[in-house]
Amino acid sequence: MGRIQEAIDSVDAGGTVNIAAGEYTEAGAAGGNGININKSVTLIGAGADEDPGVGTVYAPVSAGGQASNHVINITATDVTIQNIFVDGFKNLDSNTGQSYSRIFMSTADRTTIEDVVFQNYVTGGIELNGSNDSVIRNVTTFGVDPDGAYTPLDIGFGTSQDGIRIVDAEGVTIEDFSADTVEYGIVAFQGPTSFSVDNVSITNAEVGISALTQSFNFGGGAFVRFGGQQDVTIDGAVNLTNVDIGFQLVDLTNDDSGMTDSVTGLPGGPGNAPDINLILTGNESFSLNNVTIPVQRQGEGSVPNLANFVDEIGLDAVSTDFDTSGLPQGEWYFVDPFDAVAKVAAEAVNPLSAVVQEISSTDYYVGPGMAIQPAIDDAAGGESVRILTGSYAGNVDAGSKAVSLHPGTSPGQVVINGDLILNGDDALDIEINGTTAGSGFDQIVVN
Repeated sequence: MGRIQEAIDSVDAGGTVNIAAGEYTEAGAAGGNGININKSVTLIGAGADEDPGVGTVYAPVSAGGQASNHVINITATDVTIQNIFVDGFKNLDSNTGQSYSRIFMSTADRTTIEDVVFQNYVTGGIELNGSNDSVIRNVTTFGVDPDGAYTPLDIGFGTSQDGIRIVDAEGVTIEDFSADTVEYGIVAFQGPTSFSVDNVSITNAEVGISALTQSFNFGGGAFVRFGGQQDVTIDGAVNLTNVDIGFQLVDLTNDDSGMTDSVTGLPGGPGNAPDINLILTGNESFSLNNVTIPVQRQGEGSVPNLANFVDEIGLDAVSTDFDTSGLPQGEWYFVDPFDAVAKVAAEAVNPLSAVVQEISSTDYYVGPGMAIQPAIDDAAGGESVRILTGSYAGNVDAGSKAVSLHPGTSPGQVVINGDLILNGDDALDIEINGTTAGSGFDQIVVN
């Protein structure tokens, strides 16, 4: 047979379709899917090589219609796909400009995709939508970036190129997965989800691994919370390179206070968001290279194992109280406080409200572009506020509590363009290591 769909239609349930090397361009009806798998079958190609002389390449012709169709649509349980290369854009219809939304879409349990390479899609490379107990193994993907830039706080779903989307699916296993030039490497959302990762590499992405819950306000006192408890198991290596947000742990209840979930009957509002459980098996390891915000935590639920997770990654600073543009209060975690103050000044919507604290020492750090007073307000009596070299606007008032202020950066000059108020139980720690102001000893200037 010359068409993959014909072979699928002809084989008995439980059978195998072997696909020879070559390029296959068949497509379904306009606006439809490329291939539909509606029975339990195994598809085995000649190899996941882009060269059709060596591997099995499936690159369907775009049949027009909106980008809501899928290259391979799976609606039957126990489907396995192996050893193929899939390209969603290669044979795009240049006249209509329409493309396939997802490469693999499964709405059935126990889907296995292994030894596969795929690229070029609008929304999701693999979407497991209610596809429980599925396995993704030895898979590589290259997405596309439609706008040429990533925004660290953009958590919309729109037309994001997500390597793997896990939607209301549990028991998903991801092993030996590599994603390059995607917006989300792995994202789980809408409904209770659970997945494990082992040997995952994500490069050039907005977000590496994300667990999201959210609600949608329908108005009239009703909403639907697309979410439930999420379990994320780290069972091996996770390597992230050139990523804006490494791990994103967000539960959003939006404005559902005073309303009732039309599905569950539970009340909305703060305190009703689900948990995100981070499970470490002891086999985990982390490598983060050029990751702007290693961990973003935001929302109203809880992440019980967050402190241990952050420690395992090797992060020792947390930023809070930054402006989140209407989203619930959040936390960003960084390698150290110096990295944190630099990233907060560059990335936060309003860094003047941000607070950075070193986890191990509980000392607070303030850097240029931030304000000193929020750190003093947040500090407990007896704690230290370390002010990095630079100029700061606004009054500094430590009169209400005993704090220790440390100006300079071993040593340096701090300029306060405002009043400085201290009382008898405060300390001003000045480092002296020479006779030159600002380089041999700390200097504080109050204008």
